[in-house]
Amino acid sequence: MTTSQTSIPEPQLRAMRVLYIAVALTAALSLLYAIQYFAGGPLRLPVTSGVQDLARSPDGSRVAAGATDGVIRLWDPRRGWSKRTLPGHQGPITGLAFSPDGSRLYSAGHDGAIRLWDVSGERIEKEVNAGDRPLNDLALSADGSTLATIGDAGLIRISDTENGQEQHVIDAGENAKLAVALSPDGTAVAAGDAQNIQVWDAQTGAPVQRFEGYWEDEEEKEDWLGHEAEVTALAFSPDGAYIAAGSAEGTTLIWDVAEGDIAGEAKGHLATVLDIAFDPAGEHVLSGGSDNFVRR
Repeated sequence: MTTSQTSIPEPQLRAMRVLYIAVALTAALSLLYAIQYFAGGPLRLPVTSGVQDLARSPDGSRVAAGATDGVIRLWDPRRGWSKRTLPGHQGPITGLAFSPDGSRLYSAGHDGAIRLWDVSGERIEKEVNAGDRPLNDLALSADGSTLATIGDAGLIRISDTENGQEQHVIDAGENAKLAVALSPDGTAVAAGDAQNIQVWDAQTGAPVQRFEGYWEDEEEKEDWLGHEAEVTALAFSPDGAYIAAGSAEGTTLIWDVAEGDIAGEAKGHLATVLDIAFDPAGEHVLSGGSDNFVRR
């Protein structure tokens, strides 16, 4: 018996490659355009590798993008968006966070490494192997005292940034591995747990709160309020009163921490929400998705 194979003509293959590259560039640049809203000024930020995470220094003087090629792109919006690069990770960079004074930058990647960068000197001050490969997200408290990471093993590692000591390792479970967030004061840590959100005391590791979807009309089972796919992005509001959660179905929900219910909902993305952040005043939420859109 003989079999025949259908080959794709070379011109069509080239066209497909160009299309894939264009989609990747659009995804990267759409996330970078979101930063312009907060940083201001003209935007001229060329990136040739997919963007996994973004961070803006508290004073707006720097913008950082972590890419799939393991390189951090660093821009200064006050100087015509001049660009520098910080290479070092072996694989995609999945988490970035600036210190409160903007002089240092934390990064985490699929290589399982956490790096602390001296931004001005463009050098690595410290490197730690989290032992949890790969790392999928990183969070820093607003006061810069506490760092949290989460990886494929579902372990949340909480560290004191001053002495570098690991304070707690929380086993969040096999359904919690994609997103982590710290409250502004570093006392609470949240992680996505399938379609839900679990919150722990960051100082003791004890579970303190859980956010789950619910029916607005429980009796009639009408108007479901909650995610229908896993949570993929998390952020606390600047005052710690709300948690924003993005998910794989493209929905963003705002949870009221004190009340334990949903205070707001946005359905705009056509695919997974990759990153989410509150503006400094806590009035707006910005989200970037794999659909190549940024929404506010």
